[in-house]
Amino acid sequence: MFNFFQKKSIGLDIADHSLEVVELIKTGRKIKVFSLSRLKLEPGIIEKGRIKNQEKLIKAVKEAFSKAQPHRITAKKLIFSLPESQIYTHVFDIIFKGRNITPNFAVTERKNLIWQEAKKNIPLNQEDLLFTDKILKVTVLDQQRIRMENLLIAASRTVALEWREFFQALKIEVEFFDIETLAILRGLFIKPPKEPICVIDMGAVTTNVAIFDRGDLRYSYSIKIAGDVLNRKIVETLKVKPEEAEELKIKYGLAGEKPDLAAVLKKTLEPVLKEIKESFDHFENKTKLKINEVILVGGTAQLKGLVDYFAQEIGLPVKIGQPTIFIDEKKSINSLFYIEAIGLALRGLIKKWDKSHPVIKIKKFKQIESKEQESLETLDSKESAASTSESNLTQGTAEEKSISRLIDVPATLSKDRIRSKKILLIIILILGLTTLALVYQYRSYQKDQKKHSCLLL
Repeated sequence: MFNFFQKKSIGLDIADHSLEVVELIKTGRKIKVFSLSRLKLEPGIIEKGRIKNQEKLIKAVKEAFSKAQPHRITAKKLIFSLPESQIYTHVFDIIFKGRNITPNFAVTERKNLIWQEAKKNIPLNQEDLLFTDKILKVTVLDQQRIRMENLLIAASRTVALEWREFFQALKIEVEFFDIETLAILRGLFIKPPKEPICVIDMGAVTTNVAIFDRGDLRYSYSIKIAGDVLNRKIVETLKVKPEEAEELKIKYGLAGEKPDLAAVLKKTLEPVLKEIKESFDHFENKTKLKINEVILVGGTAQLKGLVDYFAQEIGLPVKIGQPTIFIDEKKSINSLFYIEAIGLALRGLIKKWDKSHPVIKIKKFKQIESKEQESLETLDSKESAASTSESNLTQGTAEEKSISRLIDVPATLSKDRIRSKKILLIIILILGLTTLALVYQYRSYQKDQKKHSCLLL
């Protein structure tokens, strides 16, 4: 019998070497895995997040859906993230100065500054630049200065359109492109930790370092050393075949049973650890916050001895991540592979993430296309780029209102003063009443003492 209180959501994670799909079902407040599937991709289908063979990828997705357990997955719509290798992130501050900073000026000026930051820091042509953004924190420094910390997430318009065309060929609706790093956090935590944490995603092609504070992405960096590089170094140093290198890596890793193998792996991982430590220093120096723990995810994170090795080198607690949604009581399924797909599917079931985690929306593409077409016919190249940038700014009206509330410095400070004065008056009133009560009690006590003395006489 159909349950009107049930809701389903599908998350699809596609990487260079594999794809994972998870279908979650929500009944009331309870969420559980309804079905899932994982499929290894043969080389040459996906390379660095780009589709190289659409026909084979379509076949692979259909196969994964049909072989899903315990139920076949039928998808008319799903949630998908652009591959991390095709995503650019940038966290930066905007300082507003001036005694008369108006909310409207701040909103407009912020858009202009974000566009300038995107052009300056994202290695894409202006015409190909697609991005979204979020205000992370607003700090009133004084009556003349406000500091606004922003998160900028960008992708190639060309790459995004390739993936949109792929899903159109599958006849599957993708309302927006999620962000892989944010999906992993959702897959690990229903409620984000209160203390800063670092999630290190070690896949086959890249190692991504992401630092979160209360659910917000505060730092992200991609290192071009991961599972494939480890295999290549084993082949080069130990003179073994590629398939043997993979077997040795999985079986022995850094555990110490094969010292020559462990030495190769540690030497290859040295630059990764150096980048991780530098990331921590950058975050801690900027925010004055300390990272509480490190969580490892991704296929390469399962390398034997890696947790202990990282904990020793980094000097922080390190653990392997586990999905927040329970998968398999028999432990016959490696849940580590499904963390991102779970996080993607959760977005369709828990609406709070829509407010806190930005996405790249597909509907913006049509606006960009029409604007570019118009600009190419009537404007020069500089005006064309400016026209495109207006479409790229995906800030919603609600967030602009939020900026307006936060940016009004004099009003904010005056409200704080009024609040402080009210609190002070209340404290004085309470102290006054308390003093009067004590005086009254003391006088009553003195009268009682006099009466008692008279009776004794």
